[in-house]
Amino acid sequence: MISYINSIKGFSQTNLYFQLKNSALYFGASVLQLLISLYTSPIFAKNLSSTDFAIIGYYLTIQSFITIFFTFSLQSYYINYFFKHKEPQRKILLSTLILYSTLANILLSFLVYFGLNFYFQNTKVAIPTYPYQLLLIGIMFLNVYATFFEINFRVNKKALNYFFFKTFLVLSNVILALIFVVHYKLGAEGRMLATFFSQFIYAFIALIILSKIVSFKFDRTELKNALKFSFPLVLSSVFYFPIISLDNIYLEKLNNLPLLGIYNIGLNTANYLFVLFFAIYQAIEPDIAKFTIEKNKKALYKTVGLFSFVLFLVTILFIIFSKTILNYLTAGIYTEAYKFANLLSISFFLVILFSFLSSIIMHLQKTKILFLINIIGGISSLFVYKYFISNYTFNGAAYSRIILFSLMVLLCLFFISQRNKKWLKTLRII
Repeated sequence: MISYINSIKGFSQTNLYFQLKNSALYFGASVLQLLISLYTSPIFAKNLSSTDFAIIGYYLTIQSFITIFFTFSLQSYYINYFFKHKEPQRKILLSTLILYSTLANILLSFLVYFGLNFYFQNTKVAIPTYPYQLLLIGIMFLNVYATFFEINFRVNKKALNYFFFKTFLVLSNVILALIFVVHYKLGAEGRMLATFFSQFIYAFIALIILSKIVSFKFDRTELKNALKFSFPLVLSSVFYFPIISLDNIYLEKLNNLPLLGIYNIGLNTANYLFVLFFAIYQAIEPDIAKFTIEKNKKALYKTVGLFSFVLFLVTILFIIFSKTILNYLTAGIYTEAYKFANLLSISFFLVILFSFLSSIIMHLQKTKILFLINIIGGISSLFVYKYFISNYTFNGAAYSRIILFSLMVLLCLFFISQRNKKWLKTLRII
């Protein structure tokens, strides 16, 4: 009995236990969001039409692309920099990145507004523009502060702080959504208004706390280094965008917004899995960075392998119970979306596998390889989505995601295994 107790105490002091505890707190807010959704989703299903879901899903697609330029992958540089420098330099860099992001994104907001209006008018998009575009720009602008705020908790292993503030964001978003969508009957507009105001409050709190952490110094040299590091990642993300988001763009052209709404309900439901998966990824990303930089292969393989296996089991369970889940979450109104959710859940599992592997490549400082992988995937997506959506419509979009992310995972594994080979150096890929 004593040896058993000692073994428990010993485990509680291991790095694995620390990772699991932190992971529980990191995705705890996401779990809470999921639990709240079990109550609120049927309510939203009764108060949002399938067209509302189509509008929300379409703007989320646009957001996933434009966010690339608002964040400019500077958070990745901060994580990489954090483990190589001491506290004074870290504060200066954080201050520099926040100030630069603020100034650059003010200009970017104007460019995005006029760019979106030009695109919608010239391509005859059936999705309404006002006030969705303005809300979208506001959400993306504010989210940059939240990103740096949360990353600072993650790299400093302050999981409890992360959980507390993330929970506050989740609760404020849900409460405001119920007010705008259910009470005021504002539909898709109300849902986006809730996201905007909750992000505004969250960003305001984040800036107050960050102001006590940063040094209020601006380092031009480090900014240049950050931009140089991030630029290939941004280009890589631009090519990555069509892989993850081109489905909604192509599907909108089928002129069937109600069915597009059903597809997005399936996408959103599968996305609950992704929220949990990504929270786990965020929790262990600093460890992936640390083990990769330190060349600790055993710890790296153990960490990635363990969490990948757990996520695989969760995906299988979701597919088994998806019809029942959709029937409940949509109050029996949009149950047929479970077929899309099943396929899309597989694609999201592959997305996280790709995220694990791309993080390893990035922290090996082989960003050119990551860039090449995304170029191959991005170009392939143009043809894969086109073919499968033309022949299999909405199911074809889900098939395309699975095919494309299977390709991305295989490419990552191949290039990681070949990273030190002479032929890569000859081609100047690394």
